[in-house]
Amino acid sequence: MSNTQSGPPIESEFKDDPDMTELVEMFVDEMSERIDAMEAAFASSDWDALKTVAHQLKGASGGYGFDTVGEAAATLEGTLKASSSDTDAIKSELEALTSLCRRIKA
Repeated sequence: MSNTQSGPPIESEFKDDPDMTELVEMFVDEMSERIDAMEAAFASSDWDALKTVAHQLKGASGGYGFDTVGEAAATLEGTLKASSSDTDAIKSELEALTSLCRRIKA
């Protein structure tokens, strides 16, 4: 998987909300661990683990103001639910999601 950032940074829709600053920063700080977990799950074909992380991101991203990440996570989760044998589609969706995840900033 690529470690490069492709595109401009994605800022939280809560970037100007002082009550959310610390929470958004924690979410962003934990993102590299989530990316690593997703890539490791893909590498070992652990579709259940990958689906779990995608599901968690789908649910949490919107709450931290990163709707585009949540939408990409939902797409990956849907692809995994539809067919775990379509590794090309899974890889494509995972790369799209991790690219977005690498671009988020607090």
